[in-house]
Amino acid sequence: MRHSLYLPLCTLLACAHTQPVAAPASSPVPAVQPAPADPESQLREALQRAGRAMEAGHFDSALSEMQRLWEGGRQTDEVAWFAAYASLGAGDDAAAFQWLERAVERGWARRATCCTTSPWSRCGGCRATTHWWRGRERTR
Repeated sequence: MRHSLYLPLCTLLACAHTQPVAAPASSPVPAVQPAPADPESQLREALQRAGRAMEAGHFDSALSEMQRLWEGGRQTDEVAWFAAYASLGAGDDAAAFQWLERAVERGWARRATCCTTSPWSRCGGCRATTHWWRGRERTR
């Protein structure tokens, strides 16, 4: 039993005879600088906010978010497409088509592979929305 106590007692003695370690002189702790926000992730977050607003029926707030992005220099086809959809939901067909033209000018047509024959022959997911049908009827 004496051997089993030998190691813990030596450890305690070693701790008792070590010099105390002083805390560093009151040096200020450097503040952690937040990483600069990634512009691409900010755009994604804004598009998601607008999408949620449109799903909830708040097309005006989604449109104002897209206009803020557009005027802030984020003139992408996605921003224009979301703005077109929000304008259509808000009942402003003329603005919806202006935004749609901007989306096409920015390259939206190259990515919209489901729209092969005409702007209104979309894939089933697009045709499932009431806004698609409303826009289709207004253009006939």
